[in-house]
Parts: sequence; C-alpha cells; structure tokens
Amino acid sequence: MEEGPNNFERLLERQAQAIRPDVQERTEQGLFQTFESLRLVGQLLDVFVPKMVDVLVVAAGGDANTKPVTAGPETINRKGPAAPPDSQGPSLPEGGLDEIR
Repeated sequence: MEEGPNNFERLLERQAQAIRPDVQERTEQGLFQTFESLRLVGQLLDVFVPKMVDVLVVAAGGDANTKPVTAGPETINRKGPAAPPDSQGPSLPEGGLDEIR
C-alpha cells in the first residue's frame, strides 16, 4: 500500500519552494563562511596546541625533546636477524658462517 506524502511533508515542500533565492544564497554563504572559520580554527589548534604542551612541559622542568613511550613493535627487544644492530643477542662471528663449520 503506497501512501503519498503526509501533511507535514507537503508543508515542508511548500516552505522550501517559498524561500526566496537571495535569502537562500545568503544563508548558504553564511554557512560556508562559518565552516571555513571553523576549519581555520581547527588548523590553528592542530599546529599550536602541541607546541603549547611542549612549552608547558619545559616550564615544568621536563624535556620536550624526548619522545613518549609507545607500545609499538619498535619497543619490543627483538633478537636474531630482525633485531637492530645495536641490540643485545646472538651475532655472527667476525669471519662469517665458515668459522662455525
């Protein structure tokens, strides 16, 4: 059973058609200017908040150059062939594999 638009939907359509084009354009421009302003504020916060936090850390006596500890794979002490060269773990003899045989 297909029903047509109810009274509220018809009223909404009539109101949308009754909006003058100049008012609609002014409203759209105002919204776009607001969005641009909000985007600018977001970009400024993105740039300046981390720097402000660094200043506060230094003012509190910390070191802003140290990186925070992460739980990523680089913090795991790897051993073996995947380990970085300065890590502890087994290493090949200076002569290579021939010395082992």
